[in-house]
This record gives sequence, C-alpha cells and structure tokens, in this order.
Amino acid sequence: MDRSFEGLKSLKITDTDNMKAVGMRSTSIAAAPGRFYDGNAYCYVSSGSASFYIEFWDSSGTRLAENHTVLSTTGSWTKVEASGFAPAGTVSVTLMCYSTMANTGTCYFDRVTLDDTIPNNSFESADGNDKPLYWAILTGTDYYGDAEVSMDMSYGGLKSLKITDTDDMKGVAVRSANIAAVPGSFYVGNAYCYVSSGFASFYIEFWDGSGTRLAENHTVLSSKDSWIKVEASGIAPEATASVTLMCYSPMTNMGTCYFDLITLDK
Repeated sequence: MDRSFEGLKSLKITDTDNMKAVGMRSTSIAAAPGRFYDGNAYCYVSSGSASFYIEFWDSSGTRLAENHTVLSTTGSWTKVEASGFAPAGTVSVTLMCYSTMANTGTCYFDRVTLDDTIPNNSFESADGNDKPLYWAILTGTDYYGDAEVSMDMSYGGLKSLKITDTDDMKGVAVRSANIAAVPGSFYVGNAYCYVSSGFASFYIEFWDGSGTRLAENHTVLSSKDSWIKVEASGIAPEATASVTLMCYSPMTNMGTCYFDLITLDK
C-alpha cells in the first residue's frame, strides 16, 4: 500500500540483485492469430527502470513473440504500452511487469489492461508526416490522400483523424489494418465522428485470404458540429479471413470530418 494509481494498492517490484530479474506475469488470456492486442499499464519508477511486456504463446506453452517497453522516468505515474499482432499458432497472450537482469531498483504497476481492438484506434500515434500508424490512406484514380492525425479536436485523448475533402470527383479513404475474422460471426464496428461540413461515411469490410473484398456495410453521417457515435456491422460471409474498418469521405462529397475511438467487437 506504498502508493497506487487508483484504488488502495498496486504491484510493487523490489530488485536488489543485478544478476537476476524480477517478474510478475498475468494469467493466460485466449487469443487468435492475426488479431491485434494492446496491453497498457500505469507504472511508477522510484529508482532504476521498469519493463512492461506483451507475450504470445502457442498451445505447447512456447513463447512465439514478445514486444515490450522500458520506462526509466522516475517520480511519477506514467502510462506504458506493449502491443502487437498475434503470430500464427497463437492460442494465448500474457502481460508481464518486469525488472530486468542488470537492473536494480523499485517500481510499481497498477491498472493493467489488455484490449483486443483496432490498432491505433484513437489516432494518438503518427509518422513524421502526421499520417496515422497502422492505417492505410488509399490512393489511386478514385482517391486522394488528404487525411492526417490532428489536434484540432478529439473525442478521447489528444488527437483524432482529420479528413479534408476538397474534390467532388474523388474520395478520401483511410482503412484500418486487417483483423482476423471467422465466417458466420457477427462483427460490429463503432466510431465517434464529427462532421464540420459535408458528410462522412463509416464502413465495415470483409475480405477473403486473397485480398478480395467479399462484402461491406456502411453508415452515412450528415449531422454537424457534434461528436456522434456511428456503427457499421454485419455477418462475415463464407470464406472471410479478415475484417477492416474504413473512415471515408465519398466521391461527390466535399467537406471536413473527424474520426476517433474506433472499435471492433465480435
């Protein structure tokens, strides 16, 4: 009960041996190959450093892959993240709070969560050109790529996806990463959308293993000047291998819209 981010308690790791590590691993959570998993925790480092891991396991208990982050900032609660796509053969995922070999020090972990969601679903991460990581801005005859991560407004966090459409002969489309899907299952995509002018569309798309789009459902939003939750859903048709969500300003439309906090539920 030394300190906590929320509630009364947290996990305390005290590492006094620079030849050995100290780790606390979560129970195994069922996982599916090809899906994106996002682990988060709040960490407080008093001294030394702390590491936070996401780990993917096969049915024999072999660790297939891991991603981790290291925190050395001391004296404050900091949100840390470890995420990744589950590789082929994955049946479970774990999170681990860890003080590495060679490290000595004291750290605390609290509010550890695991989300199975669309990667970068709140558009907080961007490349050097303000394009959203893990999302594809479509190009070609019918599209042009005027979309970016923006701090103009957001529904959650600090940023959102901003689409600016100035050509009524072309559309602007931003598609999520492909998430593994099962034929016959029902999928629901949700997003928060803010339309400043014109209108906006939100799509769910089903794909086979060769990259052919089998089906789509979408919704159109024309209400302006407020954040509104939009939904696109459907049953994955036969031969579905993956599902995507797409934020879209269609051909014939001109205007500006924002998307944030995008989720996919089965």
